[in-house]
Amino acid sequence: MTVLHTRQLVIDIPARASGWPLNLDIRPGQVWGVLGPNGAGKTTLLHSLAGLREPRSGRVLLDDVALSGMPRRRIAQQLGLVFQDRQ
Repeated sequence: MTVLHTRQLVIDIPARASGWPLNLDIRPGQVWGVLGPNGAGKTTLLHSLAGLREPRSGRVLLDDVALSGMPRRRIAQQLGLVFQDRQ
């Protein structure tokens, strides 16, 4: 069973060329990390995966339902995102 997956996801990263479409499957119990230099689009990707930012194209699905069609409350009950403290 896949909890979160993307299909042909392309995100807009300011001042950068678009990357390749991302197909990702995250299953229960898996732990993932996103690594890259400053400005690479890590936060933009996480915002797209959490439904906080619309992708240029493609879909993000949570339990096989597109985030774009889900109420924010339901997304918040299933996904969490912790922002870094810059202090």
